[in-house]
Amino acid sequence: VVVTTAREELRGDRLILSTGAWMQPELAALGVPLVVERQTMHWFDARQDAPRRPVLIVGDGQDHATVIFPARNGLVKAASHGSNDTAAPDDIERSVTLEDVTPVARLLDRWIPGDAGAHRRGATCLYTRTPSGHFILDRHPAYPQVVLASPCNGFGFKFASAVGEGLAALALDAAPPISLAPWRLRLP
Repeated sequence: VVVTTAREELRGDRLILSTGAWMQPELAALGVPLVVERQTMHWFDARQDAPRRPVLIVGDGQDHATVIFPARNGLVKAASHGSNDTAAPDDIERSVTLEDVTPVARLLDRWIPGDAGAHRRGATCLYTRTPSGHFILDRHPAYPQVVLASPCNGFGFKFASAVGEGLAALALDAAPPISLAPWRLRLP
């Protein structure tokens, strides 16, 4: 396998290709449509006397949710999940607007009334969704020395150690510690 960068050419026996939202063209060529979806995260001032709270997941029944994390370092974090705001990865709006903040602030007022204050900052991230909603952890069908990895649907970081073990097993031709069947490519 040869990877050419702007600075050098790298060679190896195997390649794990995991380019996040930029997996879209590679997998589209195989007939696997990925959708890149814009998500936003927000940090609000936390009241000092607010009681400790668990993580709350507030869903709308339409695969959209807001996750509210307990106060930490004086801030309450809230992050969206499922926005239907899709585009090519290089075309996604990266700035956070008042339109992003307002619905999250309303949810915080509803679910933890009085515990969240002023909006301090926001950030944008990208989800890469497969038609099934599952990760993709599999070998390239035409190039078995290339392992394709797309665990970027908003859950991947929660399973980072398991994803890493599965990818290492695929790259080393070893038996994975668990079945990777749910995350195999589903080609048309």
